[in-house]
Amino acid sequence: MDRKYLIDTEENREFLAGITENLLAFGHKFPSPGGSSYYLGDDGTPWTDRNRETWITSRMTHVYSIGSFLGHEGSKDLAAAGLKGLKGELHDTVNGGWYAGLTADNEIVPNKQCYAHAFVILAASSAVLAGIEGAKELLENSGAFFKRLGC
Repeated sequence: MDRKYLIDTEENREFLAGITENLLAFGHKFPSPGGSSYYLGDDGTPWTDRNRETWITSRMTHVYSIGSFLGHEGSKDLAAAGLKGLKGELHDTVNGGWYAGLTADNEIVPNKQCYAHAFVILAASSAVLAGIEGAKELLENSGAFFKRLGC
């Protein structure tokens, strides 16, 4: 058996480190100018003709918060970009909470989803641990809104 598949071998650690680096490098182009997350093609190119969804933005914020723990270059800035989208263009400033997303034409996807709100909490908690500015406030707001929704 190839030693890279044997847990706790040097070859396995190198194999996993390479996969981790490739995955983190792949997503570098996720943030739109406003911080919400583009879908990405197989080569990491942003698909600007699709919706930018709250749950995906939250997931990318979470991923790059973890990337910052691992020392992946640029991860903290990428997590902060996602946080910008969650605190800005994806947030419903009138009624609270988060829209499901934005269309390619920057129109609001008008419904709200418990699923997306749960991801906001995940992103905020990861970003708090990564020391991203504004994450604590987002965590407090998202938790309170999630409870208010009855999710």
